[in-house]
Amino acid sequence: MKFPIIPLLLASSLVSTAFAAERYKDKLFDQVKVTKDVVYASGVNMLNVEHELITTASMLFEEPLHMYVGEALEDTTSLYMDVYEPVGDIEENRAAVLIIHGGAFVAGAKDDKSMVIINYCEKLARMGYMVFSMEYRLGVSLTAATPYTIESDNFSRTVYRGIQDSRSAVRFIRSKAKDYRIDVDRLYIVGNSAGAILGLENIYMDKESEIPDVAYKDSDLPNLGKLDEYGVAGENSRANGVVALWGAVHDLSIIEDEKTPVFMVHGTADKTVPYKSGKPLQNLAGTFDLPDQSSIILDQLLKVNSPELYGSYLIDSVLTMKGIEHEFYSVDGAGHEVYDLDDQEGIIEKKTFDFLYRLAAGKGAPIHAIVFAKASGVKMGEGNRYFVVSGSMSADSRPYAVVDLKGRAILSGKATVGENVDLTMLERGVYLLKVKGEKPVRFGIYK
Repeated sequence: MKFPIIPLLLASSLVSTAFAAERYKDKLFDQVKVTKDVVYASGVNMLNVEHELITTASMLFEEPLHMYVGEALEDTTSLYMDVYEPVGDIEENRAAVLIIHGGAFVAGAKDDKSMVIINYCEKLARMGYMVFSMEYRLGVSLTAATPYTIESDNFSRTVYRGIQDSRSAVRFIRSKAKDYRIDVDRLYIVGNSAGAILGLENIYMDKESEIPDVAYKDSDLPNLGKLDEYGVAGENSRANGVVALWGAVHDLSIIEDEKTPVFMVHGTADKTVPYKSGKPLQNLAGTFDLPDQSSIILDQLLKVNSPELYGSYLIDSVLTMKGIEHEFYSVDGAGHEVYDLDDQEGIIEKKTFDFLYRLAAGKGAPIHAIVFAKASGVKMGEGNRYFVVSGSMSADSRPYAVVDLKGRAILSGKATVGENVDLTMLERGVYLLKVKGEKPVRFGIYK
């Protein structure tokens, strides 16, 4: 039997098209070239005398925290970013993503792989994006007292320095559009925690009148300069879209008629960056995932008087009222770093990538909010000698595992709901308890 050639060719073409990988949605490239430490701004003022006691103490927690002696002690520095480019890509006018890490403005790094969004860099580059991971000025000055105190004004100045840096990074990327073959109308920010705050402030704070007085007009402290004080001039400082993982803004009134699409994720029980409104960093131990003994030491040394911030819930309310396209993924009962929840890391990554794809492919971003998840059902017993899982049916059981800080499984089994699970066989140390369907719990044994 003979078959017509043209229909066969057409059918073959349709099958091939149906299974073709799509830029910004699928993995297109196997290799990524990483160029480290590209300077995006020079001659930038920064604090330069670290507080020796706090810095030394923080090293004991395996999380160096950058604290400084005073605002008047300044030096200049250059700021750097790492550039991720798909190898073999010949596309012109590519979409770009700027990654901004978290760390409460006193910790973290542009190449810190322990931060989930840093691992987005290569994944996004393989999808065809140009990706940039920026550093920004870390550190806040302390009062000379015991406990040492981060005052609200000094915290505000630290955030403002970061806002200047994020704007400078955006302008630098736009200035290199031809070199990197970037479409300047498709440049997006992805940030978590402190990075999410910087991403949101990048698109909403654009007037001198919106700058906190303590950063720009207060004569008692060094003037930090205008929003675009440093780096490349003459380019647009705003991104074209923002993914804000547990972020906030310093003032809801700065959200005017800016139509930049936003995707937000936030846990309703977040005590580090408020879900609604409040003072950030009121749970330092939770912020840096410290064991109980270390958190006691930190609380004795350091007090935080942070300024009021307004979180994703209130930002969502303002954006909805104004009819501005955005997405809000609200996690009931969850604290900070929502992707620590069992199986949520993959869900949030997919939602982030889907949001970026819709923007890069010109498909827009719908307005809706999703509320899901339950508060943790895992409760630690006295002295962390046992744990119990709550639930509606006593017959239910959940797989669990106890791992050490090197990721080695020390104990595993099934936990029957409502019954105490014995942990007295564990040696002295810090562990992570993972119960299926619940947020991992970090705990210490001090016997």
